[in-house]
Amino acid sequence: MSQSEAFPTFDAACCQELRAAAERQLQAQAPQFAVQGRLLLHALSPDQWPAEWHLPWWLGQSLRLDEERWQALTVANLLGLAHIFLADRLNERPATVDDDSDLPLAEAFHQAALALLHDLFDDHPRFWQHYAQSMAQWRQAQRHADDPVPLTFDEWQQDGLRLCAWRGAPLKITAVGTLLLAHQDATIPRLSQTLDQMLIAQVLLDHLDDWRDDLAAGRFNAFALYAQRHPSRLAAQMPLASRVLAMLMTGQSRGYTALVDAHYAQALRGSEGLNCVGLQRFLAAQRLDAVQRCGQLVDAAARHFQRAIRASLQP
Repeated sequence: MSQSEAFPTFDAACCQELRAAAERQLQAQAPQFAVQGRLLLHALSPDQWPAEWHLPWWLGQSLRLDEERWQALTVANLLGLAHIFLADRLNERPATVDDDSDLPLAEAFHQAALALLHDLFDDHPRFWQHYAQSMAQWRQAQRHADDPVPLTFDEWQQDGLRLCAWRGAPLKITAVGTLLLAHQDATIPRLSQTLDQMLIAQVLLDHLDDWRDDLAAGRFNAFALYAQRHPSRLAAQMPLASRVLAMLMTGQSRGYTALVDAHYAQALRGSEGLNCVGLQRFLAAQRLDAVQRCGQLVDAAARHFQRAIRASLQP
């Protein structure tokens, strides 16, 4: 089953319409960035960013919010996604690179999203409280991105899991807005906790997928840190990349993958109380995809070691 069949998604025409609306909003606020903005909006595809594209729609459908408003929230999400994407890219650039060329475009997207949100929520002070909280959490996660790496995975978890959720906190802005427009304020804590669990699982899974690239680039990787949790005497003498491969091949990564699954399971349980079929189906699909990706990584590690053994046996 493809992802598009596993949970509700927009068809191509609807995606084109929403993207065009985001382009018009940016054009109205910052016409000098229209061309650059269009290129970035087309790069941020719904396949790569499914929650950012669809969450206001899933929630809006379940709450019977009128189409005009959930569409406006989706457009605000796309503009906000572009802002966060550029800001994260600026934050992740090497310290030796002095290039702030993305900053004006990032701010243009930010102001375009804000203008649309003001149209929707000028008379909703509670929305702006949640907006400020989500942005503050995201900024704090950014500030801690270059903190010294903890010595152990258990130590990292004390603050690391919370910061994983805060990295994606801007996603909650329009989600909370959808509930406020539908007069479902009491549901906000459950939705926020559900999305936090989803975001933690997604970041942990990204670390599992990206461990090779992160180690090669000298970036922190939670899965690589987990590989140092219970090293044998032999493993302690191996390069870290080899230790990660050995952990995958010998099944010692199960504790990490179980942690990913546990956070998806918590998100799924939380979504059941929201009565949002789209979000429930998305989380179920994400959880299944995580299991499959973990299995693929184990298989890839086994193939790597088989090739290494064959190479060592060749005369």
